[in-house]
Amino acid sequence: MKFWKEFTIFILLSLFVYSLDVVDGLGRKHVILHPPERVISLSPAITETLGVLSLEDRIVGTSNYTKVKGAVQVGGLLNPNMELIRTLKPQLVFVMQPSPLTLINYLERSGIEVFPVSEPDSLDKIANMVLLFGRIFGVETRAVRIRDHFLREISPVRRKKGKAYVGFVSPPFWTACRGTFLDDLIRRAGWDNICDLKGWSALSGEEIFLKNPDVLIVPAASPENVYPYLEKFPWRKVTAVIKRKILIIDENRLLRPSPLIIEAYRKIRDFK
Repeated sequence: MKFWKEFTIFILLSLFVYSLDVVDGLGRKHVILHPPERVISLSPAITETLGVLSLEDRIVGTSNYTKVKGAVQVGGLLNPNMELIRTLKPQLVFVMQPSPLTLINYLERSGIEVFPVSEPDSLDKIANMVLLFGRIFGVETRAVRIRDHFLREISPVRRKKGKAYVGFVSPPFWTACRGTFLDDLIRRAGWDNICDLKGWSALSGEEIFLKNPDVLIVPAASPENVYPYLEKFPWRKVTAVIKRKILIIDENRLLRPSPLIIEAYRKIRDFK
């Protein structure tokens, strides 16, 4: 009798120690009794963040845009292979907001718990995302160390370098404006953003011409995807093109809000 009493107390204490309440990007509470061992990430940024935290062995499935050793690619965010996802039996499926609610609802009707994470709109929120996953997976000490290193690496540059355009050079000219992590990134790196709008916005050629950026920061796989457009309006007459101040960064490295954005930050900070 004494054994069973002590055993029951042990079980109750274990549940108390490991139980964790976490709120997702939709404001919903998740109760996590144990750090998950099998997860699927449908967001490349989340997959990279888990990799930085040395949690690749917990990932059993990813989107088609990232590869993790031992994990199965299950499709994209808009067209995942639902049957394959069910077969992998994940404890959690991570998506990044904004995500299709139909996808979230469908997976949860199938008995799969989905954890939406809000897309970070600043570098501080990328750091917070590291801590979030540290809590979920029970590696908080590791997460704090990585967070602190990340914040040290992205410390703001005091000297202003000029005006920057950060976005695509093919029309429509989508550019990262205020309230995006890329706006925060280039400002910390010492550049002023020519776009004063909010979020990702399509600027007109006339606006770009009048703003006359000193540097172009372009997400692209290669220069061949950029330079032909620079011979056309509005680019051919802006200071950045005339002085050949064009920084091309791999789109997978520049556009993903994960701790690996440090690599892009360094390039933008050191560009002259």
